[in-house]
This record gives sequence, C-alpha cells and structure tokens, in this order.
Amino acid sequence: VETKPIETKTKPIETKPTETKIETKPTDTKVEIKKPVETKKPVETKKPVEAKVEVKKPVETGRGDTGAVKARAATEYRNKNFTGAAAMLKAAAGSASPAAAKELRALATTYEQFGRLYNSGMAPGAKPTDAYVALRSAKNYDSSSESAFQTEIKAKLGEVATRAIGLYIGRGELEQAANAVRDAESYAGESGTTQAARKNLESRANELYTQANKEMATKPDEAKAKLQRVIKIVDSKSPVFAKAKKLLES
Repeated sequence: VETKPIETKTKPIETKPTETKIETKPTDTKVEIKKPVETKKPVETKKPVEAKVEVKKPVETGRGDTGAVKARAATEYRNKNFTGAAAMLKAAAGSASPAAAKELRALATTYEQFGRLYNSGMAPGAKPTDAYVALRSAKNYDSSSESAFQTEIKAKLGEVATRAIGLYIGRGELEQAANAVRDAESYAGESGTTQAARKNLESRANELYTQANKEMATKPDEAKAKLQRVIKIVDSKSPVFAKAKKLLES
C-alpha cells in the first residue's frame, strides 16, 4: 500500500515586531556659571600732603628792639625813679617806628601819672581824703604796668581810708564814705571806726528810703536818685537795700 505523505501546511506565524518605546526624558543639565571673582581694586595710596609751614613775619618792634629800653625803664620804675623811667621811654620813642613810639609814650605817661599819685598819697602831711583818692588811682596804674607797689599801696590805703571815713560822713559824701569803709576793712581789717560808720550809713540809708517812698508819686526822678544812693552806701545784705531795689523796680 502506497502511503502518501501527509502535507502539513503550517502557516507561518506572523510575528509583529513589538515596538519598545523607551522614553528618554531629557535631563536638564544646569550649567552653573560662576560669577567671576571680584578682585578688589588696589588701594589708592594718597599722595602725601605737603605740610605747608607758615612762616610768620616777625612782629615789627620799630627801629631796633624796644624790649631792652623797656626793661631798663621798668628797673628805674621799681627803684621809684618814675621821672627817669618816663624820660628814658620818651627818648627811645624818638627813634622808634610810629607803632613802637606810641607804645613807649603811653607807658611813659603811665609811669609819670603813677609817680605823681603815689608821691601825693604817700606824703606824710597829706589829708586823709586826698591821700585816699590818690592811692586808689595809683593802685590801678601800678596794676596795669608792673604791679611793683601793690602791697605797699594796699597797706597805706587801709590806714588813710580809716581816717577818711569820718571826714566823708561829716561832709555828707556817703558814697565815698562807704567806699572808704570797704577799703579800710579789706586792707586793714574791721575796726571800731568801720563798725560805727556802717551803723551811721545804715541809718542814713533808711532816712533816704523813707523820703524816696513819699516822693515816688510826685517827684519820681528825685525819689529814684535817693534810692540809688541807698543801694550804693549799704551792703546787699542790708534790709533797706532790698526795699530800695524793690521800689526802684516797681
């Protein structure tokens, strides 16, 4: 028996290619851009400041230095040769510049005036009131120049002021009496004379205040003048001083 081979038809299996989709996400690659490093500017070196030295012109002292002649004149002044000291300065002024000459003549005048007042105040036979006035002025002249006689003048002032107090009160010169009391106590100390004078001045001040108080409405100018006297002849601690000042300011 002839056997035919059986044909087996097998259809080829169609295999569809499977698409494999690979998703590739783009990766953000951030490129970090670094800022360039700031390089500090080099420190500017300032140019050294040129120190300007101001050369002051020497003060003009005239034709020649007047310091030497003033020193010699001061020595004569301290030796109580007041006229000689003044003459020396005046002679030097003749050959000095205008500015220096003016200064020398002014000092010469001070020496002359001081000498006149000093000699008058120190004179043994001088009246106490005259001596007191002269020495007060002499003290001021001396303090403005050499201050060579302050101690001597103050001692004499204390003496003559004490003697002048009674004379001033007797003449009704109450302001001068009050000044003499103050100087006497400053340069010679408190005494029975100054204490009695203060009581007298206090009494006079009260009289003046009473008169001024009555006249203020009718004679204001005269009243104010009396109140001003009250303030000058008593100390600020006095009760009548306070009353007079209050009435003046009302």
